[in-house]
Amino acid sequence: MRWSSDSRPTTLLLAALLCLAARATPAPGAKPGGSLQGIVTDKITRAPLEGAHVWIEGTSLGTATDASGRFLLTGAVPASGTLRITMLGYRAKNIEYSAGEPKPLTIALRPVVLDMGRVLVFSAPREEEAPGLAWGREASPNTEEALASLEGVDLLRRGAFGQEPVLRGLSGGRVTMLVDGMRVFGACTDRMDPATSYVDLDALGRASIHQGAFAPQHGGAIGGTVALEHRKPAFAGSPALSYGFGSGYRWGENAGKLQGRLAWSAPGDAVQLQGVYRKAEDYRAPDGVVNFSGYEKLNGSLVWLHRAGRGQRVALELLSDDAWNIGYAALPMDVGYARFRSASLAWSGSRIARRVPGARVMVYHNRVDHWMDDSKRRDLLMGMRMDMPGRTRTTGVTSALRFLPGGDWTGTAGFEAFSTSFFADMTMYPAGGAPMYLVTWPDVLTTSLAPTLALRGVLGPLNAALSLRYELHASEARDPQGVRQLETEHPRVDPRRRDSLPGASLSLAWNLLPGWTSTIAYAYGTRPPTVTEAYGYYLYDASDGYLYVGNPALRPERSHQVEWRNRFHAGRATLEVTAYHYLIRDAVYGAVSESGVPLPFAAGWKHYENAAEATLDGVELSALVPVGSGLAFYGGLNAQVGVLRDEQDYLPMMPPPEGHAALRWRHGKSVSEVRLRGALAQRRNSSLAREQETAAWAVLGLSHGAALVEGVTLSLAVDNLADTRYREHLDWGLTPRPGRTWSVALRLDR
Repeated sequence: MRWSSDSRPTTLLLAALLCLAARATPAPGAKPGGSLQGIVTDKITRAPLEGAHVWIEGTSLGTATDASGRFLLTGAVPASGTLRITMLGYRAKNIEYSAGEPKPLTIALRPVVLDMGRVLVFSAPREEEAPGLAWGREASPNTEEALASLEGVDLLRRGAFGQEPVLRGLSGGRVTMLVDGMRVFGACTDRMDPATSYVDLDALGRASIHQGAFAPQHGGAIGGTVALEHRKPAFAGSPALSYGFGSGYRWGENAGKLQGRLAWSAPGDAVQLQGVYRKAEDYRAPDGVVNFSGYEKLNGSLVWLHRAGRGQRVALELLSDDAWNIGYAALPMDVGYARFRSASLAWSGSRIARRVPGARVMVYHNRVDHWMDDSKRRDLLMGMRMDMPGRTRTTGVTSALRFLPGGDWTGTAGFEAFSTSFFADMTMYPAGGAPMYLVTWPDVLTTSLAPTLALRGVLGPLNAALSLRYELHASEARDPQGVRQLETEHPRVDPRRRDSLPGASLSLAWNLLPGWTSTIAYAYGTRPPTVTEAYGYYLYDASDGYLYVGNPALRPERSHQVEWRNRFHAGRATLEVTAYHYLIRDAVYGAVSESGVPLPFAAGWKHYENAAEATLDGVELSALVPVGSGLAFYGGLNAQVGVLRDEQDYLPMMPPPEGHAALRWRHGKSVSEVRLRGALAQRRNSSLAREQETAAWAVLGLSHGAALVEGVTLSLAVDNLADTRYREHLDWGLTPRPGRTWSVALRLDR
């Protein structure tokens, strides 16, 4: 194993942020020194809304809600008046108030389907659920499985660990992964460690999914964004200590967990330490044990919040995740260890000036190490042992300034800069011969700079959202041996790339009829080739059996995306239908190479090329229907078809039509649920990727959760109740999913 001689990450300097507060002009009838405060939430999910515009009509007094959805108006507040609350994607609301009321106002806004993203909130139970989000934390074995409860989200599964989220059939470099606002890049050349694998489900507070290029502040990925946020402590009026413990076991998957949390809160500080340990043995399928499917994992975090002044907060966050002895039944190799470390420091402020309600700046650094290992295997890929380590190092800064341009409009100006180094190599040990050494990621340094702008407001009867992004992206392969290897396939290769990556989106929503809100949206996104696509060498893909070589001359992919989303609601019942179309120019795909040396263990060689265009069309449906006495039905369907037009072939790794349906019953302090999920057979398969048809399947699950006493909950669940043997289309190899799995979890929170 060899590491780059220059592995120091690029250092980014954070400039000082200086803002001046403006004093509002007193309005008629004002009472200097009065105040008005409250919290703004989503009417459906009960989640707090950050960035809602709150002002008193007829005055210049206004502000925006902070990260907890709270607002505070002070100074010359009229004794009574009308408070107007607006936010992109929600119906505006007017309420009458009286200043100095003893209790904060609680204001719930109803969404109007302008925000094209979806959110899972894990930090607290809710009395109402958005469509498709109700499968409980204890019924999901990991973060990825919980994300897959959303329509249009699937998992590319190589084993029980490290399943990669797939958004509408798009994955890899087409999807941006964020952890607490940080860019995180896996260190495995075979994508066996997506960023989601380094965030434990029991530590997760919130997950945001944007499908397509509708979140430019999170990157220009054409497939979408997965943004994960850890649970954070909260300030308290007086010093207080809280703690939590939990344990659980999943029979069938042979997996157990222990988790703990300790937090101290005070008016000016809050500290939280939490950790989760998991161990899974080889799981059981209906026809026997699946070898090489276990893993062991330890996740921890430390968060410190400090009030630095009026409306200002500083947050220090340290994250750690270690996994080892990870088996991959569908691959010829396992993983010896996967390690993640990160540190971030953030400052945020609210009520900075009359038209600047908030700002945030964060600097961060993270590092990922990954080592593939075949020491436990008898059948070796090339008849020899191999070591395949990799690492990534990322340093970055993000900033956002929220402003009020006037009227019913709000805006956010942002800036993102990050730099990542990628290195991976391979040492092969032939029997009776000298070791052979290859560089598979040739010490690639990537740097990105991107300003962003987002505007939200009202245009007559329409709610409107406009976002812009312009990214400058540079990359360079710095390892001489790695560059020479690429030259065997691409003579006179230039190891440096410079790409300009514009992005934009526009969403318009209006109420066509009472109870019917319709949204039309367009997004243009671009993304550079990944390090594997541009610089990878001798990378074996077990899904199609080919060896892949990168192409530094690839053009960036460009995507045009159109969506039409309709939401129908009557009371608490909601039906949502979305149709979409993507046109991807210069789509990157693996083209068969005729020049590669034949090898007995591989089907051949492929190098990455640009196709003229690819298309992706699909539809998603989700519904939530309360049927009385605490009983509610929810379900969803989604289907998509992707075509690589130049090759007259289907896009690979496209999920078949699939769906789920469930009944949830809330009774007292208990919640019970029965859930059916399944998929049709996938017959639209890629011949280039050597895909095979996948049979239709359906599985039934049950879950029950109850509060035994205050702060103590018990969860029981069973998945695949009929012990059905099945595999999903995105599962590599012929490895079946787990059979009948019973689970129990006990949790204490005080």
